[in-house]
Amino acid sequence: MMNAKPVAIVGASGYSGEELVRLLLAHPHVELAAVTSRQYAGRTLAQIFPRFAHHPRARTLRFSEPNPAVLAKQAQVVFLALPHGVAAEYAVPLLELGCQVIDLSADFRVRSAAVYQEFYAHEHPAPELLARAVYGLPEIYRAQIKPASLIASPGCYPTSILLPTLPLLKAGLVAPEGIIANSLSGVSGAGRKVDRPVPRFDRSECSTLSLTGRGQHGLQGRRQRRPHGDGPIGKDKYVDFEPFAVDLDMIRAVAREDVAGGSA
Repeated sequence: MMNAKPVAIVGASGYSGEELVRLLLAHPHVELAAVTSRQYAGRTLAQIFPRFAHHPRARTLRFSEPNPAVLAKQAQVVFLALPHGVAAEYAVPLLELGCQVIDLSADFRVRSAAVYQEFYAHEHPAPELLARAVYGLPEIYRAQIKPASLIASPGCYPTSILLPTLPLLKAGLVAPEGIIANSLSGVSGAGRKVDRPVPRFDRSECSTLSLTGRGQHGLQGRRQRRPHGDGPIGKDKYVDFEPFAVDLDMIRAVAREDVAGGSA
């Protein structure tokens, strides 16, 4: 492809990584130059994901071990589809080597290392980068995203809440106080790892309240201020947020119910 930008995916064998593979293989201005997975190193994309076998690149591109120095030579843009805590460890050397990093984990979605530690129970691996990261919601931060070297991709729940809510706030149709969001996610939100509460045959036609006090979902939405600056909702404005994991023939989708009061 002429003028295609070379990109890489670290952690391409997970659910987020697989979705990135699908999108980037079809992108007209991107060349998928590298995909990493320790588990599948040496095997082609088509062997691990047969649904991509029709694409010539998937039949030749092989998974490799994640090595920042090698990736920096292969790609200008590197997506991190890794768990929180791990992603930051790769972001540091990749940025030092001149790559643009787009992180899909929660590592750079807040500016405060103290808030991160509160919700994840460990220190942030790269607190010096928090102020540098741009929240990657293009509908709101498009101008800031373009020149950014570190982009924090927002989670599924905040995206599903902010996109319909912000226009109502901007138009003055709802008040910023008292917004309640009940969000339902398919079971893929828990990732590809095998975990006892997750198997679909145990979850059929069920809904489960996710842990909201700690961890990723607590940090993303429940009673939290917008993570960058005062944010579009406003300074010291919060959203009451309850996430649910459901299996009602819904594996990958996110459904949401918002409740908001009228404008004053």
